[in-house]
Amino acid sequence: MNHNSSILPEMFPFFFIGMWLFVSTLLSFLSGWFFLMKKFPDVSDRGEKIKSYSPMGVSMGIGVHFQGVLTLESYPQGLRLKMFRLFGPFNQPIFVPWNQIEVERARQFFMKRAVLYLGERGAFSKLVLTEDLANRLWQDMGASWPEKGSMPDTQSSRQIIYKILLRWLGMTLLASSFFILAPRLMTPQGNSNSYPSILVAVLFPAIVFGIVYCLDAYNKLRENVKRKDE
Repeated sequence: MNHNSSILPEMFPFFFIGMWLFVSTLLSFLSGWFFLMKKFPDVSDRGEKIKSYSPMGVSMGIGVHFQGVLTLESYPQGLRLKMFRLFGPFNQPIFVPWNQIEVERARQFFMKRAVLYLGERGAFSKLVLTEDLANRLWQDMGASWPEKGSMPDTQSSRQIIYKILLRWLGMTLLASSFFILAPRLMTPQGNSNSYPSILVAVLFPAIVFGIVYCLDAYNKLRENVKRKDE
C-alpha cells in the first residue's frame, strides 16, 4: 500500500500531461481545426497585416469555445487564425481566403452572432463571432469582407456599455439560477444546510462576470476611441 501511494505522486505529472494532450487534441478535432489545416494551410505571402484581434466569446465547429486563446488576424487576402500553443500544441495557423468565407447573422440565446462558414458553406468548419467583432472586421476590411449590404456604423460608447451590461445581466441570471436550483434538485429535501445562500449564489457570478465584462468594456471603449481618432 505504501509502495503504491509513493508512486502515484510521481506519475501524476505524466497523467496530467497525457490528459491535457488528449483533451486539447479532441477539442481541436471537434472544432474542425485539423480539417482546416489541410484545406487552408498558412501562407507566407499573405501581405501586410491589417489588424489583430484576441476575442472573447468565440466558438468553432461543434460548439467548441476558445476563450482568449484564439487570435484572429485580418489581411487583404484573407483571415488568419492561430491558437496559443499551450492550448493547441498540434494546431498550426490557418489562413482562409475571403472568397472561401460566407457570413450569416444569427441570434443565440440573448446575443446576436455572426457565423463564418469556412470553406464551401462550412464544409470544413464554422467560426462563430460576436456581432461586435464581426462588425469591426467588416469596418477594417471594407469591400473585402464577404458580407453584402450597408457597412455597420461605429458604435457609440453608450451603446457598447449598454450591450455589455445586458450580457453581464444575462450571464449572471443564468449562473445564479444554476447555483440556486442545482443543489436543491440534487440534495435530499430537509438538508438545507448544504444549499448555498441565495445572496452568495447571486453575488458570486455577478462579481466574477462583472470583472470579466469590465475588462471587456475597457478594451472595447479604448479601441472605440482609437478608431475615432483614426
